[in-house]
Amino acid sequence: MAHVVTNSAAWDNTGYGFTESANRGALRLTSNTAYRNGKDGFAFFYSGAVFRGNLALGNSREARLSATAVQDGNSWNQSGWSTDALVEDDPAGAQRARPAGGGLPATTFLTNDRDPAVGAPMKG
Repeated sequence: MAHVVTNSAAWDNTGYGFTESANRGALRLTSNTAYRNGKDGFAFFYSGAVFRGNLALGNSREARLSATAVQDGNSWNQSGWSTDALVEDDPAGAQRARPAGGGLPATTFLTNDRDPAVGAPMKG
């Protein structure tokens, strides 16, 4: 794979959460979360990207993917996902100062109580 994005989160952007920016290369996105973005949570129009275990909630549209995209176990591939599954939807905890090691502060922001294998593990 040319580019790999894992365990990342994008929220409250005016545009896309995650996008290829016209990159037609081999992309793999695993265990990421797109929340409350102004456009698509995942916007991959041209690439045959691989998507596994990603969470998209509260975006203008959850995912808009090319016909050649490989999708497995993402929230948009399953019924019943809603923002009600989120344990915390206020980013304040994730935006606190980072500890010395550079990881996230302890937070439950964007974690879900439906299936912890879907979405970014927002742990410090």
